[in-house]
Amino acid sequence: MSRLRAGASASQASRLAAIGALALAALAFWLGGVAGVAYLALLALTMAPGLPIGWRLFGMHPAGWVSGALVGYILSTLAFWTAIRFGAATPVGFATAWLLLTIATFALAWKS
Repeated sequence: MSRLRAGASASQASRLAAIGALALAALAFWLGGVAGVAYLALLALTMAPGLPIGWRLFGMHPAGWVSGALVGYILSTLAFWTAIRFGAATPVGFATAWLLLTIATFALAWKS
């Protein structure tokens, strides 16, 4: 591990991240089948809107990823609640609320 940290290149880091993502997807499939992989994908989508906020607060460090995922999950639940509150509790209504939220957070957190 220390050898990887000392001389790690971007390609090694992205290769390691891809292996980790594949291992996580394989574990989700092993434990839950197709439904497990679908749940993992939906969980990642609900966390996505908060990532730019976490990155702006803490940078692209683990703290930025974790805090961004938590904020994204909370904001996604509020977006879904808003869709329900305004009578748009349909798949299209939920997708629209999530998409507007994601566009807003990425636009507001974008570095000038």
